[in-house]
Amino acid sequence: MRRRHLLAATTIVAALTGLEGCRTPSEAASQLDKVQVCIQSQNGIQPVTAELAVNDSQRRKGLMGRESLAPDHGMLFVYQEPRPPEATFWMYHTFIPLDIAYISEAGDIRAIRRMLPCTADDPDRCPQYPAGVRYTMALEMPQGYFRSNGIREGHRVDVLETPNARCPDPAA
Repeated sequence: MRRRHLLAATTIVAALTGLEGCRTPSEAASQLDKVQVCIQSQNGIQPVTAELAVNDSQRRKGLMGRESLAPDHGMLFVYQEPRPPEATFWMYHTFIPLDIAYISEAGDIRAIRRMLPCTADDPDRCPQYPAGVRYTMALEMPQGYFRSNGIREGHRVDVLETPNARCPDPAA
């Protein structure tokens, strides 16, 4: 199972990095590919639509400059290699309060952190948020999303690779 999640993340990165060359620079900057993320929580399966940040430029920009984010939408940062516990995220020019879930190679949420907006002109004046755990993906969501949906450390995350795929209906 662990290999499946790492393979899925690696496949997503490889495929989307290749597609990046097919876009004009303005298209690449204005739109990101999206995937369906299914989070298995104590309240059932929570579907999330996530924009993908798979290369350095996309990860650096993140959700900078956004003034709103739908309640069930977020950004999924995908790495080809596991990131160390001291790797950090920041909120430079990010105006939306966010929570971030750090996700292991096996697809388990290892840590959740609360992040506050930083509008400082100097990025060095923005707080940094270390994971404190090794991770291969990080999911940013509007602040309070994880708590209000009963999502906590140890819960599972599946990324659906098929276009227009939907999380399974637990009632079916």
